[in-house]
Amino acid sequence: MSVSFQPIPPGLFFGNLFKRLTLVYLASLWLFLVSAAQAGDAPRLIEVSDSRQAYSGRLLAKNDESAWIMNEFGGVLQLNVRKLTGFRVVSEHFRTATAVEFHQKLRLEMPEDYEIAESTRFIAIAPAGKASAYASFLDKIYRDVAHFYLARGIRISEPAVPLVVLIFGDQYEFRAYCERDNTRWSDDLRGYYSLPTNRVALFDDRLGEISGAEEIGFGKQTSIVTGQPSNTSRQLSGVSARTMDTLIHEVVHQIGFNTGVHSRFGRTPQWLVEGLAMHMESPVARSPRASRGADKTELVNVERLEWFRREYAERRSAGDIASLVASDELFNSNPFDAYSLSWALACFLGSSAGGDRAHQFTEYLDLLKTRDGMDAYPASERLSDFRQCFGDVAKFEVEFLRFVEELEIPASPKVVFAEN
Repeated sequence: MSVSFQPIPPGLFFGNLFKRLTLVYLASLWLFLVSAAQAGDAPRLIEVSDSRQAYSGRLLAKNDESAWIMNEFGGVLQLNVRKLTGFRVVSEHFRTATAVEFHQKLRLEMPEDYEIAESTRFIAIAPAGKASAYASFLDKIYRDVAHFYLARGIRISEPAVPLVVLIFGDQYEFRAYCERDNTRWSDDLRGYYSLPTNRVALFDDRLGEISGAEEIGFGKQTSIVTGQPSNTSRQLSGVSARTMDTLIHEVVHQIGFNTGVHSRFGRTPQWLVEGLAMHMESPVARSPRASRGADKTELVNVERLEWFRREYAERRSAGDIASLVASDELFNSNPFDAYSLSWALACFLGSSAGGDRAHQFTEYLDLLKTRDGMDAYPASERLSDFRQCFGDVAKFEVEFLRFVEELEIPASPKVVFAEN
């Protein structure tokens, strides 16, 4: 099947009338033709274009204003329907890229001396001697994160494509990639997860260097060595703790957006997305012990808790939880407060080993999954959903603050080599 269209010739209309009618024509024709994007239960490979370029993939979702297209590599683009100027069905069957195609694409993009390694769900790209170890470690992160959700009754789906993680050897190569990826770079940017590419990208400017116990290994906060380091642990022993925290944080995002925990249409409240990623930077938070009730000290993110107590507490006011739940604005106006409050809130809910709060947290995550990501999610509805699951927000806030007050900062964080 082949379907295509071209915009109305400009000579047929004049001025504003032409613009209005052309927009109506394009929008209505697009909404009519998207029915051709599905062949029964199977998606077709389609191509749409605007004045700048063409985009190919499968249609994930649409509304009157936007269309979401997923390409063969798992990247998702949100396109303005009114700016589309072309549409055609390329193939009766959409398929995701093969492992060979992933390798070919990545080899063209990455430095020649970088290695590419696969694991069960990941493709890792890193400087020579590191890729295989990273790939193995990434699979462990996936198992841990999956256990975190499954232990709380949260259903997850398998990723549709391999999850790509790029680890650059220094900040300069990372910055060059950010520029190619149209990502705003800054000196303090260490890594990010991109919805349009479905990739995690980060750097470690100390690959291969060992700089002391507090700067080595698998997270700088919490816990006890549980045995001899594995081969993976030894291969990554020179990777800084800050890099490992960044890696885990961004991969938790990647897993959440590829397993159905978060909406790929961007409606999941930011406090939850960021809070869960910070909470699960702790290896103990991801471990089976967390669901059985771990020592809360082992779950502490030292940087976030210190900011909460030293900076945020001075300007805290009643109703801050309701404001954070209702809107993402705090991430723009005061990101340090937003991140610290989000971590503490996720730690409070994510560390619940049972009882009402644990069940309410599961109910809340399930409720968010039923939200149509294409529809607006206004503050009133965000707050209503939170109240529906957790009850009175003022009472919740009192209990939450008591939890934070009782947290203790560990005296000497240790490296974790746990492989179980």
